Amino acid sequence: MISNDQALSEYTVRERGQILLTRVTLEELKFLRKLEEQNKIILKVAPKKDDIIFLAKMFCGVVQVGTRRIFIEPKVPTRNLLFLVETTYSRPDVKFFDEASYAKGRNFIEFVMHFFYVKLDRLLAGGLYRSYLGVTENAPSVRGSLNIPRTLAENFVNRHKIVSNYDEYTEDIPENRIIRFTLESTKNLASTSALRSHLERLVFAFDGVGNPGHLPSDVFERMVYHRLNENYRPIHELCRVLLSGSAIEIPSGPVAFRSFLVNMEKLFQEFLVAIIRRSPRFADCRVERQSGAKILLRRGTGITKDIHTMPDIRVTKLENILVVDAKYKEPLIARMGRRIPVSPDVYQMMAYCVANVCPGALVYPKTATSEEDMNEIYEVRGSPTEFKLRTLDLSGSISTLKSVCVDLCDDLSQMARWPNNGRLEATT
Repeated sequence: MISNDQALSEYTVRERGQILLTRVTLEELKFLRKLEEQNKIILKVAPKKDDIIFLAKMFCGVVQVGTRRIFIEPKVPTRNLLFLVETTYSRPDVKFFDEASYAKGRNFIEFVMHFFYVKLDRLLAGGLYRSYLGVTENAPSVRGSLNIPRTLAENFVNRHKIVSNYDEYTEDIPENRIIRFTLESTKNLASTSALRSHLERLVFAFDGVGNPGHLPSDVFERMVYHRLNENYRPIHELCRVLLSGSAIEIPSGPVAFRSFLVNMEKLFQEFLVAIIRRSPRFADCRVERQSGAKILLRRGTGITKDIHTMPDIRVTKLENILVVDAKYKEPLIARMGRRIPVSPDVYQMMAYCVANVCPGALVYPKTATSEEDMNEIYEVRGSPTEFKLRTLDLSGSISTLKSVCVDLCDDLSQMARWPNNGRLEATT
């Protein structure tokens, strides 16, 4: 992220932690304010002039402010972070490698880039996907079909040239252009010699693919996958993460201002979607992400309008059977000597259950062995509405994490309101 001949100061802060930055320049402060405006960090005034307190939120990665590089570590252990990323953006039945010799936990960005490059190595081992791409050529000879209107319009003076259309079988297609663009856009994140060497090999392997320089905002939504390019889907998902995380880049002379921050709240939500979708317990169900339902009808103000609820996950089978909301934060707060659920979360889940006419579950991460496991059911007095408060332990070993994911899906299946005889089918 910075040239090797520049003096570099490195800082490390845990997710939701804080550090003191001294002698912050006006240019550095402006860049940090941009990150704060995007709700990725919080800045507070320090006691001394020109100092500032940097508070990390639920975004993890690296922020480079001139010659300062700030690493924000996730609360999730590095090995388990791999499990979250792999399960969310790739096939679930993978052989997890021991990354301890590569990533020590603090260089989160190095870990993510290494993970991305390894995926590309596997893709290249099977050969890049090729397809026919329509090409228009203005040349002395004809290839394919003659384009008479364009020939007359463009070659009125150059009559020795002819415009023709033909299909070329090439690797320079959108599937590969997305990857080439991501490699070029995130090359400054390769901050070690090993990563830079790996990057050079990958860029050379994609030499036959043009760098588009810009991708349409809806390029991922428009991509159509089929049996020939299905293996590109998880890589494109990683490309989306990398491109969205490294959106800010302000070159400034010999130093630069850049950031790569992964939204851990979003990753946890997507991880839950992935494990529920792949669970045999919900194999014959439809698992919808961010799907809404009407709850209120506003009237009497001259405007009639529905108010919608939108849980993170809605599971349906003929009818709604379960709603799940991921909460990447502490599940409980202390009050008057005892611990109780966070009220806004409870009210939100009650609204989801009422609107969707089914039970629900609030799922929180457990990121340290010292934290309590939670598995409690709440009922609304005078109503059939019920929901569960549940933690998912992300602090154990990989095998333990796989096991608790299975247990979570089994637990949610028991909680779901299966239509008619569906419950017996799901729990056998």
